[in-house]
Amino acid sequence: VVVGQGIDTDRFKPGQHNNQGIKIVSVGRISPSKDYETLIRAITLLEDKNISVEIAGEPAVKNDSEYFFKLKKLIDKNNLADKVSFIGLVANKNLPEFLQSADIFVNMSHTGSLDKAVLEAMACGLPILTCNEALETVLGPYAEELMYSKGNHEKLTEGLGRLISMSSDERERLGLALREIVVKKHNLRGLIGWISQSLGTT
Repeated sequence: VVVGQGIDTDRFKPGQHNNQGIKIVSVGRISPSKDYETLIRAITLLEDKNISVEIAGEPAVKNDSEYFFKLKKLIDKNNLADKVSFIGLVANKNLPEFLQSADIFVNMSHTGSLDKAVLEAMACGLPILTCNEALETVLGPYAEELMYSKGNHEKLTEGLGRLISMSSDERERLGLALREIVVKKHNLRGLIGWISQSLGTT
């Protein structure tokens, strides 16, 4: 029985920011399954745009550290050090503020499982882009617009281009529509009730 992810939508909510340009963020372990190279390659095609990218997360095992080194080499090779930065681990207590500071959230995960970080970003009113098939049902009518095929950096670039070309008001309206999905189906307040109902204790 699907009961939702239990996102605290009182903490993860839209905030105010005054970015000079477009700030793109991603959250997750630095691991091959998170496919950060697709994001980096996509950014190379947006080099004329006034954008910045911040990736929150750290490697956890040796294989992750080797992958992290390759990512940094790819950034240097494409002269993106002034656009793409790894900021390390962001504590959960600081995650809402980090997400609220952004304009767009991206998720390149190949795990096939519902990534809580995406729902937290949606709860903060961020437009998102993802290749994770687990989000297709969650996004509903927005899936076609906000999903791209795994490993396809050109399609990710197209999606980013669409969101970047929107006015701030248009991105805000889209973000609020995505937040509403989380509030209705994945919020913390409803989780206990849904579990109780599923167990027949209400």
